[in-house]
Parts: sequence; structure tokens; C-alpha cells
Amino acid sequence: MGEGCIIEPSVQATAGPAVRAGDWLASVAFDGLPSSAVDAVRSSLIDWFACAIAGLDEAVTRTVAQRMLRYAAPGPAALMMGGSTAAPMAAMIHATAAHALDYDDTHIWTDAHFGGPTWAALLASGGLVRDEDLCVSYAAAVQVAARLAGRRLGHAMVQRGFQATGLLGRLSAAAGCSVLMKLDARRTATALSLAATQTAGLTGTFGTMAKPFQAGRTAFDGVLAADLAADGFAMSPALFDAGGGLARALVQDGFAQIADPDLGGEWEVSRISTKPYACLHGIHPSIDAARELHAGIAGRPIRSVRAFVAPGVPKIGHFRVPADPHEARFSVPFCVALGLTGRGTRLVDFGAAAVSNVQLRGLAERVEVVPVEGRRMYDAAIEVVLEDGTVLASDVPMARGHPARPLSAEELEAKFLDCAQGVPSATAGAILDALRTFPADGAAARALAIMNGQASGRTNPHRAATHGPGGNP
Repeated sequence: MGEGCIIEPSVQATAGPAVRAGDWLASVAFDGLPSSAVDAVRSSLIDWFACAIAGLDEAVTRTVAQRMLRYAAPGPAALMMGGSTAAPMAAMIHATAAHALDYDDTHIWTDAHFGGPTWAALLASGGLVRDEDLCVSYAAAVQVAARLAGRRLGHAMVQRGFQATGLLGRLSAAAGCSVLMKLDARRTATALSLAATQTAGLTGTFGTMAKPFQAGRTAFDGVLAADLAADGFAMSPALFDAGGGLARALVQDGFAQIADPDLGGEWEVSRISTKPYACLHGIHPSIDAARELHAGIAGRPIRSVRAFVAPGVPKIGHFRVPADPHEARFSVPFCVALGLTGRGTRLVDFGAAAVSNVQLRGLAERVEVVPVEGRRMYDAAIEVVLEDGTVLASDVPMARGHPARPLSAEELEAKFLDCAQGVPSATAGAILDALRTFPADGAAARALAIMNGQASGRTNPHRAATHGPGGNP
């Protein structure tokens, strides 16, 4: 069949959640965004660039990029590492990079990472679109994915071994691309349905290269879903309906369902946490509490440490003494040891040298993790007993970076500059200057072009040629 051929669905569309979401996405406009939502989108974009730049040289990103570019898919989507490729490939590479260090933002109410896959998909698909279109596409994408999940689905998935981002990141990526491409309501509902049926991602991979790879796939599949919907791909949106199969497949005891999306009220993009530490979000309050005790310890020997955390935290952050940086980001004892020694705010604190540090490893071995019913992902307490019998304690009711305790603009920019240490300071400054002006037209594309041009002008060990003979590196 010819390009753009429309295939009529064989199943009558119902007025279920996907249809209602599609109707709303097809009509959403930048003028409807309050200034608080625009500010939140700008902060998310700065954070995404920081995490993606930092993740470019990680082994998982290099491996994924080399394989994607060996497939020789030409296209106009600019790559941070230089060159260009087809939009789904670029989205997958950049989303993998953004999640490689587990430093990207988190929506606590759904336990999903929206920024990593959604920005990667939008920037790969957007070309030279207006910043206002990117802004509303991102805000709308997060709104729909979060509201379809409701308060239960994301956490229910995680408790049953599924990565919430595996579903919700695909939905946000597909929704954002649908808005950006100005798809009508029916095609948008199809894009959401097609993204949903590609759901994958397991919590058993956490602490390995597979976790950021899963985030990369969400971006790839979101772009593909929107593209196929635009081409006339037909699929019933009833997958989202009660009994339609999606929620029951993931949560088979019926504890959680796809929510009937009320898309009004507060914008969910304003309820996203920005991580100050490159590790599992649920460990953040433990680091906060440990860092509060650092000055009081004053170098004195420590006999024992107890970390009182939410019951779900040690199930995911289960590594006792990590073997590598991937495991370190999911190790409560190691992260507490970082905090007690005054560290944790820099990427280097989670690197290979820190993981092999004898002092940190010895201290981590003395940390007992105590799950406490009633504690939440955003609160924790630390009790330290020194060798002389002195007891020090700290209780943090709200972790830094949570929307109720947000990072300041200065703290976010400090995170960006720490993440961008691998590029010349002038390049990092130019990217940050561009992003500060978002959504002034061209700011996002200008930031991406600066990084692309910087990479293209130097030898990069993981840059592959995309337009050479045969398209192969």
C-alpha cells in the first residue's frame, strides 16, 4: 500500500480512556499552560540535557549507539555525539544516555521517569519546530501518562517486577510526539495504544546496563508508535478500557487499573522531582539524613549505622556492598556511607574510584537497613553510634529535589555544570545560556546543535559515521 494509506480500524472505537486522552491531546495548546508549568518544563529540559551529556560516555550508551548506527538508518535527527540518524534511533540513544546514571527526573506518584524518554523522543522528532510546540507537547505528554496511571498503577507495576517507565514512558513519548506532529484525536489514541502494547521493562534489571537500555527502548517505541499512527496504522483503543487487557496483564490481581483520565487541574509536570544525587530516588532522603550528621561525626570512628527507610526501598536498592557504579546507585548502605562522609552531590562520588574506596566499603558494611511501615519514598532517618558510645540521629521528612522541597535554579545549574565536565566549559556555558531562554524560539534546537557541533569537531570514541560508504562506521 502507498505511503500515508489510511486503514480503517476493524473494531469500533469506544469512548474509553485512550479516546478521551486522544481528544484532549489533539486540542491542547501552549496558551493553556500557566507560567508555573512552563517554568517546570524549562527546568526539566535543563535537567535532561545535563543527564544526557553526562551519560554519553557511559559504556551502555556507547554500546547502544554503536549498534543503532550500524543499522545505518539515515535521517535528520541530530545526535549529541555528532552526526545524525533516523528519529527512533536518535531517541533511543539519547534516552539511554539520559538514564545511564539514574540521575534523571522522577514522578513520585507514578514511580516513572518521564523526562528521559519523552525529551529524547521530542527532540528527535521535532526538527525545527517552535519551542512553544515542544513545551506544550512535553507538558501534555506527562499529564496524560500520569493521569492514565492514577495513584496506583505505577507502584503496583514496580511491586510486581515491572518497571513503571516501561509503560508510562512509552505513553508519554507517544503522546508528546502525537501533539508535536499535530495528529488528530483518532490517530493519537492509536499512538497511545500502539505504545502500550509494546510495554516492557523489569525491575530485576536495576543496577545493570539493562535499566537505561529499557528507558532507551521506551523513547524508540514512542516515536515509532506516533509515526505509524500518522501513517494510518489501525488499532483499537479498547486496550485501555476496563477488561481491555492492559492493566490486567500487568497487575493480574486487579489491584490497579488504567484510570479514567481527568486531565484538568494541576499540571503534573510541576510535580516532578529533580534528583540531586545520581541514585535510586528512594535513597535520596537517606543521603540527606546522613549528610546532616557528617559535621557532628567530625571524623570520629563509627561503630554502627541504621537507616530507617520505606519498605519498598530495600527491595529495589538491595545491593549490600556494590561491585560497580551501576550497583552503587541501588545500594542503600553505600549511599548512606557517601552521605556520612560528606559526599554524594557529585557524579564522581558514584564512580568506579568511589565504589572501590576502602573507607566507603568498610563503612557501608556497618550500615543496617531497616524497613519501616508508614515511611514513604521521600522520608528516611539515620542513627549513628560512634565508638565512644555517642548516638547521633537525623530524620528527614522530605527529600531534596521533591516538588515540596525543590532544587533552586542555582542548584540545578550547578548539577548541569557538574554533568557537563566532559565538554569544554565554553560549550557547556553556551548550551546552558540557550536553555535558560526556553521557550524562546530555537533554544532547544540551538542547545542540541551546539553539542552536535562540538562532538562533530573532535575525535569521539563512540561517534559513528552515518553517511559514509554503505552508511556503516
